Amino acid sequence: YDQTAKTPYGDKNFSYVGDIVYEYKLKGADDSTYTSVVPSLAGNYVLRARIIGGDGYNWESSEPKYYEFTINKAEVAVPTIGEKSYTGTTLVADIDSSDLYEVKENLGGIDVNNYNVVLALKDSANYKWNKFDSSEITLNFRINQADNSVASFNAGSWIYGDAISHSTTSNFGEVIIKYYEDQNGIKGDEVEVADGIFNAGKYIARAEVIGNDNYKGAYQEVHFE
Repeated sequence: YDQTAKTPYGDKNFSYVGDIVYEYKLKGADDSTYTSVVPSLAGNYVLRARIIGGDGYNWESSEPKYYEFTINKAEVAVPTIGEKSYTGTTLVADIDSSDLYEVKENLGGIDVNNYNVVLALKDSANYKWNKFDSSEITLNFRINQADNSVASFNAGSWIYGDAISHSTTSNFGEVIIKYYEDQNGIKGDEVEVADGIFNAGKYIARAEVIGNDNYKGAYQEVHFE
């Protein structure tokens, strides 16, 4: 389908004089439907070839010859449905209807998951998908878990008696800051802080977001004293 039609060719037997006439019909249709119009739509057809006599000849036409042929459906490549990472907002696949198919469903979603994208051929009589038999297909649009990060923050310089406070932000999730003893650069025991008052010493502030299905966990650590 959708290609230039091939022109039939045949040689006449020397005992017949006249022109070869080619006629076509759908396979299984009545003989009264034969026409000289070359078919262009997908389907199974019969070609009838005969020599027409007419005026000046003592016969009307030769015994016809019949040939069956098929016009195959043109193939449509299944489009690639991309993936996206979680953003906290509704995401849909980046695909639009085309001359050959219609996007019937592309609702997307918010959370990490697979979501349906339904495509249907506009002319299923003459076109088919190159990888599927059905004219309407369902593809997967994937929302993946997002990377995450905690913004760096300044540890500050403190004197005993100061109310120590740190804050920072993250791409996703709630940032929780905890404090630990700094044991020669290594995180030690967690420090229970009352009203932000620390004893003199070295500490590590760890700002952390706990990951979930939608986004990964992340943290930043700073050393202060």
